[in-house]
Amino acid sequence: MSRRTLGVGLILVGISIAAASVLADFVGLGAHPGVIGWKQILGGAVGVAVIAAGLVAALRSARRGTDPAEQAKVVGPAPRAPGAGITAPTVTPRGGLSVHTPDLPVYDSSAPRIPFVHELAELYRYRYLLWNLVLRDLKVRYKRSTLGILWAMVNPLLTMVVLLSVFVRLFRFNVEHYPIYILSGLLLWNLFARGTSVAMRSVLDNSMIRKKIYVPASTFAAASIGSALINLLFAILPLIILALATGVKPNLAWLYLPVPIIQTTLLAFGVGVIVAALAVFFADMLDIYEVLVNAYFYLTPIIYPVSILPEGLRRLEMFNPLFGFMDGFRSALIDGKFPPASDLIPPTLLALAITIAGWSLFTRLSDQFAYRA
Repeated sequence: MSRRTLGVGLILVGISIAAASVLADFVGLGAHPGVIGWKQILGGAVGVAVIAAGLVAALRSARRGTDPAEQAKVVGPAPRAPGAGITAPTVTPRGGLSVHTPDLPVYDSSAPRIPFVHELAELYRYRYLLWNLVLRDLKVRYKRSTLGILWAMVNPLLTMVVLLSVFVRLFRFNVEHYPIYILSGLLLWNLFARGTSVAMRSVLDNSMIRKKIYVPASTFAAASIGSALINLLFAILPLIILALATGVKPNLAWLYLPVPIIQTTLLAFGVGVIVAALAVFFADMLDIYEVLVNAYFYLTPIIYPVSILPEGLRRLEMFNPLFGFMDGFRSALIDGKFPPASDLIPPTLLALAITIAGWSLFTRLSDQFAYRA
């Protein structure tokens, strides 16, 4: 059995252990339904440890199979990194004097650098390419549709109508301005889910470009999040119109609405670069993440109020940053209240920690992407 297969197996086993331990009592299999005890906490910790062991095994397998020194022993010299050794051209005018142009992009693979900082500087230097990639994603997505970019407004509205007709009839939730409640949650969710899913495939889908010319791998992941953010901004207009039409009064708390959007974008970028880096080394991550993101949708109060959850699950939602951002967004939009700092700081710090950890992982592995993608 290969290390990669072992790693994927451990990840799946760890997910199963953690889910079974935490959710056992809530489905009626435990002695105290709705209560999280030390057994559930211990089981969840064991599941997380098994998942971590699986990730380490898979990454070690990927590194071992993509080490340029080991490949050189088998197939000859390792391929030169894209753009390595390229220097800025020298322009020779009629007078015969050589004029060096230092402003042109130069990539030196032998230059000492800190990956975390270097990739961030490269992302800023290629900001114009980043913007063009965002526009390309939007044009490709809506190229042949009749409504074009208007689908960014229509799609969440149609989804809201379907969910509204189903859940109002079946569960009869007592939520004030329930259509706005659903739509606001769907907009932030689509930003997170679509942004991370596209970012996960971005490095793989653009591998041929990076093999021909030097482009920072982070540019493609950032462009995926950027296009998802543009889609959300287009969808904000029908949300505001629907809110006014259903009796929600505009107030100063609406000035807070950009904050949870920025928070969700930060979280999506952090998770996006993590899954993008992992997907390069083992393709099973593409399918695993789709399952996880679907489960995350139902575990987050998007289409139901958090008040219907048992006390144990309600406490767990406090560790769900996406729920914290949605709750602040809804509080400002529907209730006209600024969320307290105690509700704002913890999910923001958690999203920031995820982003820093994801960026660190992505930048450490980015030099190996050319050998895997």
